[in-house]
Amino acid sequence: MSIHEEMINYCRVLAGNSVCKKMKVGAVVLKDGTIVSRGWNFPYDNQVCEPCLREGVRSGTQLERCRGVHAEQSCILYALQNKIDLTGGIMYVGAVYPDGEPLIKPLKEFSCTFCSRLLYQLGLVGVAEHTIRGVEILTMDEVMETSYKVALKVPECYYCTNNYPLNYWSGFGWYHYLPDGGPDKECVNPEVQKRPNPDEEPDEA
Repeated sequence: MSIHEEMINYCRVLAGNSVCKKMKVGAVVLKDGTIVSRGWNFPYDNQVCEPCLREGVRSGTQLERCRGVHAEQSCILYALQNKIDLTGGIMYVGAVYPDGEPLIKPLKEFSCTFCSRLLYQLGLVGVAEHTIRGVEILTMDEVMETSYKVALKVPECYYCTNNYPLNYWSGFGWYHYLPDGGPDKECVNPEVQKRPNPDEEPDEA
């Protein structure tokens, strides 16, 4: 097993500390062969979010709705609190689903513009993630570029594509009804979300 794979596996161990219901993420910074900082994602008050405000939302989008501190941010906070210089290090990020299944990304891309802007300022060499091609390291320019491509990509809604009916409007948008009895899923199609809230009274002429 390579050092890169070992670091990703360790990130997944750290991710086990997370109480996030959507994705558990761990991060470490390796510098001169030594782990100098580590962290995992958690809600700001470390309480389980009920409900999760980003349930069904595509990764890398609508980040302002999340109550969580990201694993990368947690790693930065650890370094700040302990006065650790991260310049020249590599950040490794590994994640598992709530059921413990490892996340293996289909593409070499970074998914958060909030974190990418912070990481770019730290003087890191790059960020490593596990993709279908193995552990890949993104340069900091790639981290910035891909994070904005992810954020600006027009999303395809799985539930619209498969003709799941719209069920109701919540305070945040339209949700699809799942006939199998599963929890309703938020529609991520921006055109659908432009439809008016049926609970709002029309403006008077």
